Amino acid sequence: MAQVYGRVVCDRPLVSELSRQPCVYYKSEISWEYDEIECYRRYLNSQGDVAYSERISEGEYQNALRLGSRAKSYPGEMVGKKPGLGYSDSGSFQKRVDPDYSNSFPQKPNPGYPGSGSFQKKPGYPDYPQQLGSPGYPQKSPFSEVSSPQKHYANVYYDPSTGREYLLERETRTRDETLHSVVRQIPFFIEDETGRVTVDPTGAEIEAMSVVDEHIFPGKGPSRFNFNLKRYLSGVRTENRSTRAFIYKEWVIPVDAMTFTMGQVRFEAGDPVIRKPLSGERFMIAPKSPEALLEEQRSNASSYLVGSVVLLGIGIFTVLHLLQSLQPYR
Repeated sequence: MAQVYGRVVCDRPLVSELSRQPCVYYKSEISWEYDEIECYRRYLNSQGDVAYSERISEGEYQNALRLGSRAKSYPGEMVGKKPGLGYSDSGSFQKRVDPDYSNSFPQKPNPGYPGSGSFQKKPGYPDYPQQLGSPGYPQKSPFSEVSSPQKHYANVYYDPSTGREYLLERETRTRDETLHSVVRQIPFFIEDETGRVTVDPTGAEIEAMSVVDEHIFPGKGPSRFNFNLKRYLSGVRTENRSTRAFIYKEWVIPVDAMTFTMGQVRFEAGDPVIRKPLSGERFMIAPKSPEALLEEQRSNASSYLVGSVVLLGIGIFTVLHLLQSLQPYR
């Protein structure tokens, strides 16, 4: 693997689209940033939960609004069970029977209950049948049912064709879409005090210089870039979309820039040429010095190490917390 650092030389350079610089590589992009209105019909089930949703057009949304709506409350859904008080009647306090009652108090007949000759309620306890199987006898139940809170909507719409009730939602989302993107590159020379070597950039990792990064907003004056945006917009959907900005970006490797190249040297017609290695090793071109690239690698390695240590600490804490939670209470 050869590493070369020197000045970019080219007899017939390219001219970049946006910055109009002579270069051996450029990448130009034009993006459209916009706000898009999305309309949804969300159908409700009998508990007031959204069963499914469908996206509708702006016209369908406006037609549904004209039909009118009404406020409605829904009972909520039975979501599960939770531990109760031990009896099915969770609305009352737990009823108890004193097993030693007959030895503590004199027994008197109580004609209101079956078998009252052998048992009498203890003073201060509620009246309830004590015979197992009687309708009023509290039955053991380890769980009580739980329901979600009642749901209330101010605007519920009705679809007469399906008999379903639904909600209408209208959302605005910011998105971007690439309207134009082009990459061009040509072979060039890298020259230093010892001579020059040809570089074929095909298949290389290229870290070009950013020379254009501009947002052009509607109504803020004409763009300095001579592009017919209507031609690009004609190929994309514009319904329910409003323009926020047009974003112009460009990266180049200009002529005369000091550039570092790492690749495989081959001799073609007796001249050395740096190309992509056949073995699959790294092939890169960057208009930076070797010292700057080395510093970037160190910085990236340090960031990776710090991130790994943080994630490891979080993982250890999570495992210890989980193990502690699984230990039985003493």
